[in-house]
Amino acid sequence: MILILTADGGSRGNPGPSAYGFAIWKSENNFLSKEELMQIVSKTEPDFRSGVYIGNTTNNQAEWQGMIAGLSYIKSISTDFVKIFVALDSDLVVKQITGLYKVKNPGLQPLFLEAKTILKNLGMVEFTHIYREYNKIADAEVNAALDRI
Repeated sequence: MILILTADGGSRGNPGPSAYGFAIWKSENNFLSKEELMQIVSKTEPDFRSGVYIGNTTNNQAEWQGMIAGLSYIKSISTDFVKIFVALDSDLVVKQITGLYKVKNPGLQPLFLEAKTILKNLGMVEFTHIYREYNKIADAEVNAALDRI
C-alpha cells in the first residue's frame, strides 16, 4: 500500500493567525506517476483529513507544521505501507526537506530537524511539488481552521 499526503499551511498576515491542514489517501497501486498522484488528490476524497489552528506564526512555519503533522499522523496509525508520497504546494519546503536549499531561517530550523527525525522512522518517502489547484483539500482544512477562531 502507498500513502499519499498533501499538506498546507497558511497565515492571515505574515506573521499572523495561522493553521495547517493535511489529507491522506491510501492506494493499492505501488507505482504511481506524478500525474496519477495529482489525479487522486484532485478527484477523490481522502481517507483522512485534518486542520488545526496553531496561533501566530509565519506562513512558512505553518507550511512546515502541516507536513510534520501529516507525517506524525501516518507514523501513529500505520506501518503497513511501501511508500509515502508527500505532495506540497510549497516549493520552498520541498526544496528544503530534500536538501536542495539550506534552511537558514532560525524559525524554520527546529521544524526541519523535527521533520528529519520523523522521516528517519518512516522508510521510503518521496517529496514532490504540486500546484495549488491540486492541493485544495489541505488548503480547505487550513481555511476552515482559521475560520473557526
